Amino acid sequence: MLWLISVTSVFATNVPDDQGIPGAVTHATGAQKKSLVVFLHGLGGRSGQMGNTDAGKDLVSDVVLLEPDAADYGHGPGLWFPMDVTLAFTPEVIKQVMEAEKEKPGIAGFAIKLSQELAKKKDNLVAGLGELTQSHAFIEEATAKGYLDSLLLIISQPLSKVMAPSVAKLDLYIEENLRSRNLTHDDLIIAGWSMGGIMALRYAFDRTLPCRAVIAANGVFVPPQKIQSVPRDLFFVSGKQDKVIPFWLQKRSTDLLQQTVMAHAEVHYIEEEGHCGFVDGTEQIRLIKAQLVKYLSK
Repeated sequence: MLWLISVTSVFATNVPDDQGIPGAVTHATGAQKKSLVVFLHGLGGRSGQMGNTDAGKDLVSDVVLLEPDAADYGHGPGLWFPMDVTLAFTPEVIKQVMEAEKEKPGIAGFAIKLSQELAKKKDNLVAGLGELTQSHAFIEEATAKGYLDSLLLIISQPLSKVMAPSVAKLDLYIEENLRSRNLTHDDLIIAGWSMGGIMALRYAFDRTLPCRAVIAANGVFVPPQKIQSVPRDLFFVSGKQDKVIPFWLQKRSTDLLQQTVMAHAEVHYIEEEGHCGFVDGTEQIRLIKAQLVKYLSK
């Protein structure tokens, strides 16, 4: 079983004995084939962190654990794509804006204002999005004028584009590990949290062949320019009190995901929790653990 897990702490908590994670897979010859676990660390995370935890040490007795460093992909620790993303008005984005303008008069000017606002922020993708709460003047205006869904698609285009080089490198890495271990796309589960959740969702729909499943927390669905494949299963969880990626943005993106490409995706939002999908003791981690066991037992 190959896992792509985009956060260091997914196994940093203890799984109850009655929810043990299935381990080795048996060949027809009777020999055991270990699962391959690939951790893509979250923002600030470094290679080797998971293997040094007690849970990680327990894990490696049943699986092969690989922890690539985001720095090898041309970025900083745990940074899988650049954060200095604004509404770069490329020909593709301009086309989207003009098409949206036909149905939503005024959205072009609004998109330019939003781009200028985000450009003022250092690391504007994170700082800017964190400030765009439901009560922010820009979001209130966009809501009142019916711009939000169109705006989400317009914002997605430049973000998806800057993610593409890392997605391509990641795909080469994963495909090589699948081949070297005689595994297939049916053995691949992609999971991630926050930036890792964004990356996991983006990569899953850009694969030539569909993966087994995706588990994402506290992220946003950023579709590739063309959907290449659809995972067999998808599980998304977040908290309504998220202060890093506002709840309204996550909700709009997962609604779009379910409405356009994956109606059977399972989505949960926890009322009193925030940006803590893989934090021990939360309802989010409880649901994630149960989902991991469910996928691995099939």
